[in-house]
Amino acid sequence: MMKLHFSVPIIPPPLLCLLLITLPLLVISQNLDAELSILLQVKQQLGNPPSIQSWNSSSSPCDWPEITCIDNTVTAISLYGKSITHKIPAKICDLKNLIVLDVSNNYIPGEFPDILNCSKLEYLLLLQNYFVGPIPADIDRLSRLRYLDLTANNFSGDIPAAIGRLRELFYLFLVQNEFNGTWPREIGNLANLEQLAMAYNDKFLPSALPKELGALKKLKYLWMTELQQSVESGTLGSRTQQIERYDPGRHAYVEEFDLFLSGEIPENVSLIPTLETFTIFSNQLSGVLPPAFGLHSELRHFEVSKNKLSGELPQHLCARGALLGVVASNNNLSGEVPNSLGNCTSLLTIQLSNNRFSGEIPSGIWTSPDMLGVMLDGNSFSGTLPSKLARNLSRVEISNNKFSGPIPAGISSLLNLLLFKASNNLFSGEIPVELTSLPSISTLSLDGNQLSGQLPLDIISWKSLFALNLSTNYLSGPIPKAIGSLPRLVFLDLSENQFSGEIPHEFSHFVPNTFNLSSNNLSGEIPPAFEKWEYENSFLNNPNLCANIQILKSCYSKASNSSKLSTNYLVMIISFTLTASLVIVLLIFSMVQKYQRKDQGNNVETWKMTSFHKLNFTESNILSRLAQNSLIGSGGSGKVYRTAINHSGEVVAVKWILTNRKLVQSQSHDSSHDQHQGLANTPNFPTPTEPNNPPQRTHTMTTRSMNQIFKPKQLHTVSKYPLSPDH
Repeated sequence: MMKLHFSVPIIPPPLLCLLLITLPLLVISQNLDAELSILLQVKQQLGNPPSIQSWNSSSSPCDWPEITCIDNTVTAISLYGKSITHKIPAKICDLKNLIVLDVSNNYIPGEFPDILNCSKLEYLLLLQNYFVGPIPADIDRLSRLRYLDLTANNFSGDIPAAIGRLRELFYLFLVQNEFNGTWPREIGNLANLEQLAMAYNDKFLPSALPKELGALKKLKYLWMTELQQSVESGTLGSRTQQIERYDPGRHAYVEEFDLFLSGEIPENVSLIPTLETFTIFSNQLSGVLPPAFGLHSELRHFEVSKNKLSGELPQHLCARGALLGVVASNNNLSGEVPNSLGNCTSLLTIQLSNNRFSGEIPSGIWTSPDMLGVMLDGNSFSGTLPSKLARNLSRVEISNNKFSGPIPAGISSLLNLLLFKASNNLFSGEIPVELTSLPSISTLSLDGNQLSGQLPLDIISWKSLFALNLSTNYLSGPIPKAIGSLPRLVFLDLSENQFSGEIPHEFSHFVPNTFNLSSNNLSGEIPPAFEKWEYENSFLNNPNLCANIQILKSCYSKASNSSKLSTNYLVMIISFTLTASLVIVLLIFSMVQKYQRKDQGNNVETWKMTSFHKLNFTESNILSRLAQNSLIGSGGSGKVYRTAINHSGEVVAVKWILTNRKLVQSQSHDSSHDQHQGLANTPNFPTPTEPNNPPQRTHTMTTRSMNQIFKPKQLHTVSKYPLSPDH
């Protein structure tokens, strides 16, 4: 028999090495090509959304932003927020190494997706879509599932018992759905579960949470807000609708509590050594807060808002120095804020609004270096604001309290401040110009205080200001023009102050949604932009304001009435002036006339001679014959002349008195005769020896008895009466 010899080709070692290197690459290449084909089919079945146009055959799937590859195979797909509107195709499970599938925040309809064949899937995120119907009863086919989030959908029915067989599950969020069944007791089998959230499923049948829930030894986070369930005795330690006996040893690793229950908070809850977050907001819990909170664990978040709690805040919330936030708003809590919180440098926010707290705020809260928010409105806090505040503050809400004193100028250092609400307090003084230097502030409310003085005319930086409320104060002066140029302002209330002057023309450049200047002392016309019915209540109780619409008195009528009033006033003024002038003229004329009459009475320019004898001569007879050589004597009161009065030789003695004294006529009384004063007034003429002397008025006053007056007889017949210069 002839033997057959087979020869085996010998492969050279270099070629063998090349084959060993390239063969896996060929397999990988074929695998990527297959996954590329699968993904392109998935894209087509999703309706070719524009958001994933990068999925094409000309590039490797591992280069697409939505795809994650490990060892050149697709392990994760993230379609978060890609506006997907089609169902998830079952084809996606042909990706045999898929571990993560995230289709959150889309518009995906239909029932739970057909993805139970994705045997290696560990992370499934379906939150915020439009899924409906029940969770599949065989969901345990996803046996490797560790993270399941179905939040914010419309899943309904019972939570299947199969969910308790997902032994690897550590995160289960079923928040905000339409579940209307009951809890499976198998939930207690999830030995690795750390975070469980069932909040906002208000259609759950009223029942008790299964006591098996207490077997979740690794549970750190439990959120059941607005869930119509009660806690069984021994589960979390209470009977129906109450928490009475909670055993911290049962949940030694609990870090956060989030429940929707009534009754009092058990003392033992505060003894949990690993408790970091205590959140029981929006419940019906009453009673006092256990005082041991913060002593036995590094408490970071303490939130008990919207309950019926009373008493004081625990004194040791920050005993471990890890506290980040205290939220206790909307309760009946009272007393003062613990001083320990003023020394808590880790604190970022404190919210105590709408309680019955009183006293002063520990100064450290205002100045804590990392403090971001202080919300204390709706209490009876008092005291003043410190001159310096924490630089990182973004929210200060202290309305409806009893804070007093000035607004500190140091507020200008709060460059991140967004909200400053201090309405209805007792703040006084002027608004500091530094307050206008806040670049980030959006809301400033100081209404209902006792602020006075003028608003700063120069606004340094209110570029982000959205709402400004300064109503019900004592502010005065003009409204700053710069307010009308603020680019984002839509709410402005300056009512019930003492502002005066005109509304700035710059207000025409913005049209706010809310605008109120009522009850001030403003005048002039309102800007045309506000002559609309929307602002009909914006200018009330400003009697000097007008507009060309019906919401205020007409500027035309005002001008017309003003013109009429001005004309009437002008007529009255002119009439009064003319009358007064006429009276003054008449008074002056009367005084002048009186003076002239008096002057004429005192300065008679003609001789007047009075005698009680019958005379046969006149003044002219005497004046025409006066001469210097007829002087017969002189004395202290004047000179005496001898003059002839006619051609028959009769002579008389004439006394010429040189004086400036006023002449008076008097009546002389003699026991034997009645006589009148004889008055002679000579005209001005120069004396014979003094031709250059200025004329002098000469007055003669005689008050002697009749027999002492010169008589018109010859001198020799009267020689018994010798003439002398003094007579």
